Amino acid sequence: MTVEPAATRLRHQVPLAVWLVVVWMLLWGTWSWANLVSGLLVALTVLTLLPPAAGAVRALRPLPGTMVGATTALVALTVALTGLAGPLYGLADRAATDLIDRTPYTTSVFGTEEVP
Repeated sequence: MTVEPAATRLRHQVPLAVWLVVVWMLLWGTWSWANLVSGLLVALTVLTLLPPAAGAVRALRPLPGTMVGATTALVALTVALTGLAGPLYGLADRAATDLIDRTPYTTSVFGTEEVP
């Protein structure tokens, strides 16, 4: 088992720490010095407690076509449902209004005469 020099380890961990801080800032959604400092503290804690494995850099392999296809289908379904949310909400709202106010239904079924 070889121990890599501290400079090499630091060179590999700085981009990872920057990436962790960027993800932290994006999760909070607002930029502030407190978020930046807390992101640095979280990144340093994560890298100290969970260091990357030695030789963790691997060559990228192509993804299986079925996985890419299934993921693409799920993303397309999610986007479609998000786009249809407004019209579906309007339809459900009109149905709820019709259930609460039964007068239009009774007049269309029985006519305008008084129902006993």
